[in-house]
Amino acid sequence: SSERATVTSKFSSTPEILILHLKRFRPNFEKRTYDKMKDYVEIQRTVSLENHILNKRWSCTKCTFENEGEATMCQMCGNFRSGGAETSCSKEKAKYQLQTVVVHQGFNAGSGHYVSFVKEDKLWKKYNDSRVSEVTRSEALKAAATQGYLLFYTRIKTSDIPPKCILIN
Repeated sequence: SSERATVTSKFSSTPEILILHLKRFRPNFEKRTYDKMKDYVEIQRTVSLENHILNKRWSCTKCTFENEGEATMCQMCGNFRSGGAETSCSKEKAKYQLQTVVVHQGFNAGSGHYVSFVKEDKLWKKYNDSRVSEVTRSEALKAAATQGYLLFYTRIKTSDIPPKCILIN
């Protein structure tokens, strides 16, 4: 049967490179092997983890104490939270763009071939052993949608600010 499932995760920090592993093999107990699943998965070119970050923080405008969560009053000095005193940790560089896709070409886990599609500058390239060829973005995304095994997303750089909490006003 084809049922929709949702997985939810929360992150305390975000990585430079986000790697998503798509489970493409299911056990076949009769044959004692793993069958390949070619279910269509909509591959997003960009991903945001902003709504999946734990411990959103805000900095007090009076004492600069880093407060946790949605509190309206500073835990250190009792000052009320004012708008715009959120720190960069709350939306801590949580936007990513698709950079690389590894696909499995084959019918089961015991056989097949792995090919990579890599975005280099604005061009997509297909790496198939010693052969490298240019492909369109739609070719790379189409292969990823039905054969994607690993998706590599790189953090979108918003500025050269070091990855620490700073006050945003």
